[in-house]
Amino acid sequence: MWITKLLRTPLGVLPAVVAILAIMCSLVNATIVRYDTTLGTIDARLYDTATPLSTANFLGYSSSGRYDGTFIHRSIPGFITQGGGFSMDAAGIFSATSVVTDPPVLNEPGISNLRGTIAMAKLGGDPNSATSQWFFNLADNSANLDAQNGGFTVFGRVVGSGMGVVDSIAALDRVSAGGAFTDLPVLDFDAVIAQGNAFNSDVVLINSVTELSLPDGDYDFDGDVDGDDFLVWQNTLGSTTEAEADGNGNGIVDAADLAIWQAGMSSFSDGDYDFDSDVDGDDFLVWQKTFGSTINLGADGNNNGIVDAADLAIWEAEFGTTPAIAAATGIPEPATLGLVVLGTTLLLGIRRRTA
Repeated sequence: MWITKLLRTPLGVLPAVVAILAIMCSLVNATIVRYDTTLGTIDARLYDTATPLSTANFLGYSSSGRYDGTFIHRSIPGFITQGGGFSMDAAGIFSATSVVTDPPVLNEPGISNLRGTIAMAKLGGDPNSATSQWFFNLADNSANLDAQNGGFTVFGRVVGSGMGVVDSIAALDRVSAGGAFTDLPVLDFDAVIAQGNAFNSDVVLINSVTELSLPDGDYDFDGDVDGDDFLVWQNTLGSTTEAEADGNGNGIVDAADLAIWQAGMSSFSDGDYDFDSDVDGDDFLVWQKTFGSTINLGADGNNNGIVDAADLAIWEAEFGTTPAIAAATGIPEPATLGLVVLGTTLLLGIRRRTA
């Protein structure tokens, strides 16, 4: 029944084969993680299917708590913002230590380094050297990073309003401490300069990175699976740049993601002509406004190709029903297009304030 309902939505006209393929697709579900940072939360959907090794690698660090208490140690406006590599104790930046790393993960290039994507950082000249460090792409870096050093593996994409937080981090003033900290974003530039050191209270901390427990098919991240999630899928079908409805993490919103949504939701009730998961007066209005139509078939409840009296009878029979819903020897990089000169200056030896 849900197939016929899909085929008569205003999207309409999705070929039947797409819906049939959706049923046949494997229901592999992508992972959504939340970065809890000093400046707010960043949600991201991981590309479990497209980059399984990198995703598993990242989740190994996050689930073990090794990202907890790390900080954003590198930020280059218009390019990338990077973390996952360092934490510090009460002695400040001078005591920064590296995250304990697992063996490097094999490179999995293929998804483009567009704005909003998350990619693995690695050592120059070694495509398979990624360990714990990752970066947010602040711009379309595909021309540079998709080919550099074997291509940088994109393993996730920021969703929702998360890029607002990422942009806030990128807008911070930066200081140089040499080595991995030549572009260290700080919350209060003048205070850091005055004290001659940077402490946890001065940097953007990653308090935690946790996997969100959301129902499969919850594409608007509101905790339930309903018609609104179908609309997210419908509005982004075919997209490789919007990941909210990429339910299986293969890098594109496609028929398999529709199948995941359907698996997370019971069928619409007969007569639910506005697809809001209940049958009420609004559905009657949909029928009334499209009565006689052979083009707008949202209220064609019996799927005979026209909105007619039989569809009104279907609505009357189901009126009031609501269906149930299922519940460091090297510095990982990418490099900018120009040569990156890694200084060995002491903390604040080079002072810089960004606009």
